[in-house]
Amino acid sequence: MERKECETNMKKKIIFVSDIDGTLISDGNKLSKTSKEILKELYSKGIQICFATGRDYKKLNDALGDIDFKYSAICCNGSEIYDEESNVLNKNYLDNEKCETIIQYLEKLDVLYMLYTDKGNVVRGTKDRNTRLLKLGETKQGSFEDIVEEAKIYYKLIYANSREIFNIESSGLNILKIEIIDSDVYKLTKMKQALENIRDISITTSFKYNLEIQPLKTDKGSALKNLIDDGYIIIAAGDGENDLSLFKMADCTIVPQKRDTILDQYDNIITCNPEEILRTVEEKAEEYGY
Repeated sequence: MERKECETNMKKKIIFVSDIDGTLISDGNKLSKTSKEILKELYSKGIQICFATGRDYKKLNDALGDIDFKYSAICCNGSEIYDEESNVLNKNYLDNEKCETIIQYLEKLDVLYMLYTDKGNVVRGTKDRNTRLLKLGETKQGSFEDIVEEAKIYYKLIYANSREIFNIESSGLNILKIEIIDSDVYKLTKMKQALENIRDISITTSFKYNLEIQPLKTDKGSALKNLIDDGYIIIAAGDGENDLSLFKMADCTIVPQKRDTILDQYDNIITCNPEEILRTVEEKAEEYGY
């Protein structure tokens, strides 16, 4: 589709860069029809769209569904970067020896983890998978039906488009990110403290019940610097710790009501739902002359 070209002597270029899960979509669902329409309208006005997510590129596109505007993508929290033509600009892999050390540690703890690799996603197989999923479902307080529905959401997030393997070996795999998921927050905290002793890795989280391990200095903000120059106005939206690097760069930050309080150090615009986030982007763009 066509979009208006901005006159550089009158107004700066704008890029809207947004997290996906918990920000533009909720409960593991897909991008809504209304959200797609607003994003298309923003793009037609000359605003560049960038999705910055912990998902890999395939799972990102599964969440977006059919859309008819171009976008760039920062995936696996910055380990993968794609331009508007779906060209790979960069892939940053974890060191193989460090991956082996991390996997051996996680195996001893008998925790659920995923490897995001150049050959697709791999999930550690467990005989008590349903029990673990129900414990994750219990993190959402409510009726038994609510717990089951939450467990189904976790099932989709973890196992959709992933291979389940009971004896994982990292040899032969190029690993972009390792994600650990557990319903025990204290256990995750202890794991993070132990893993921080491994040099040249970065550990962050995108929601309360996970840890995400990437190469050192790999984050959404650093990836965005590879996509744009200094002449942009950045409008950023996100809900988790892994969005901090974007917020540090942004001229305007937007958050949902349900978010990690670590983001509250910024002068955020607080919104109620994904559509309100996008309407806020429209309003800010109008203030900048779009």
